[in-house]
Amino acid sequence: MSIALLNSASDAVVAAYILTRTPYFKQTLNKNNDFRSSLFLIVFFGLFSVFGTLSGFKIDNAVANTRYIAPVIAGLIGGPVVGFGAGLIGGIHRFAYGGYTAFPSALSTVVAGIAAGIYFQYKIKKIEGYTNIPEASVFALIIQIYHLGQVLIIEGLSDFPKAFELIKAVFIPMVLANVIGTGVFAYIISNLYREKKTIEERNNFLQINTRIENELKIATDIQMSMVPTVFVTVPKRDEFKLYATMKPAKEVGGDFYDFFLVDDEKLFFVVGDVSDKGVPAALFMAVTKTFIKALGKTSMQPHQLLNILNHHISEENKTLMFVTIFCGYLDLNTGELEYSNAGHNPPVILKSNDNAEMLELPQGCILGINFGGECDYYSSKKIKLNYNDTIIVYTDGVTEAKNPKKELFSESRLLETVTNLKQKNPEDIVTGIENAVKNFAGTAPQADDITVLAIKYNKEF
Repeated sequence: MSIALLNSASDAVVAAYILTRTPYFKQTLNKNNDFRSSLFLIVFFGLFSVFGTLSGFKIDNAVANTRYIAPVIAGLIGGPVVGFGAGLIGGIHRFAYGGYTAFPSALSTVVAGIAAGIYFQYKIKKIEGYTNIPEASVFALIIQIYHLGQVLIIEGLSDFPKAFELIKAVFIPMVLANVIGTGVFAYIISNLYREKKTIEERNNFLQINTRIENELKIATDIQMSMVPTVFVTVPKRDEFKLYATMKPAKEVGGDFYDFFLVDDEKLFFVVGDVSDKGVPAALFMAVTKTFIKALGKTSMQPHQLLNILNHHISEENKTLMFVTIFCGYLDLNTGELEYSNAGHNPPVILKSNDNAEMLELPQGCILGINFGGECDYYSSKKIKLNYNDTIIVYTDGVTEAKNPKKELFSESRLLETVTNLKQKNPEDIVTGIENAVKNFAGTAPQADDITVLAIKYNKEF
């Protein structure tokens, strides 16, 4: 009897496979059954219940069977109506099949479907997902105990010893078969539901990721549009040549550069580096650059510009982000460069005699944090550029670039690289520095934004 019933219960796998290949199963997984899908489930599980009776084991004018698997699963995945419908089909067939225990078996088949449907309603209101294997198995166990108890009570009224002997004979095989069959079916359905949720979450993630990528691309375009990409001034001046590049470590970064003519005699230029990377740094960079653009056109001394700039960007700076800046005014008639520095790397001067050296910096600390009187001032310095002298301003993404051995590119390598680029124009110098850093880093990922600006003074005296 046990072998026969377990063999019958194993057909739950076949039934589950057939169900999952029907066009109505998607609605079942979505818990959104319409009339047609509900009717399909009723008929499908009703016939499966009939099969459970027909494949049962006959014993003493009764039949031990796996009929309850179908209405229980129907109710657990389709609700009370589907469970009742499937149980009704299975129950009517069992009653018509006749034999001992026909009436109590038919009645408990209908009750099984309704009870499972009510539990389904509880699940979708209280807990996400379908009934899991332990819950479905325990539910099947309770239904089976209820059924056999009902048979014992109803049939025992006329002949209790006969009813008791029958229940004793079929109890273990029927409980075992129905519990296992219901658990297997529940496993398949719940597993498919989890798979569906995983696919939905993956698709949602991909959609969100695509949207973020598109937004970051737009942010990249916006950021790059904020720095000059045409390296001539209007009106065009022949006293200098200039070129710059900016390569963020992420889609957007915190580096920036700018240059513009203040009047017919002065060129203002600036290179900055915000303390962070990504979107926060890009926003802070945009604010800083906007202030510098406005202040740079006033022709005030560079250190005065930095003092005012620090006052503005340190206000309400709750994130404590900061920025380093090197800026200066180049007199196009005399070659005099007046500059100031706010915690930035020292620029490189490539002399017309091919010597490269670090520029001596004036005193000045980072911008964006109010240190009180300790660092509430900056100072300026002046040097004179001769014909073919080139000043190269960069961010620490150059000198602090690392190779796979964790070695730094360093200032010494930068000086060596610049020296090897003597007699080159600004574009070749900037490109040469970029290539040198790239070759040095090799397979190591870019850890910081890289910005380089080069200005060559061309006026002869």
